[in-house]
Amino acid sequence: MNLKPEDRGVIVKGLDVFYGAAPRGASTVIGIQDLMRPELLVEVEVVGLVR
Repeated sequence: MNLKPEDRGVIVKGLDVFYGAAPRGASTVIGIQDLMRPELLVEVEVVGLVR
């Protein structure tokens, strides 16, 4: 929540640490301002596979 464009650098550094020298897959980050109910903070992670 409260993701700002300037936070992108921190996210990219984290991905670099996680993936190292391996090629990185596609990723999308979506920032939101508020939740309908703040106590319902949810993270959704999806992995796609192409055969």
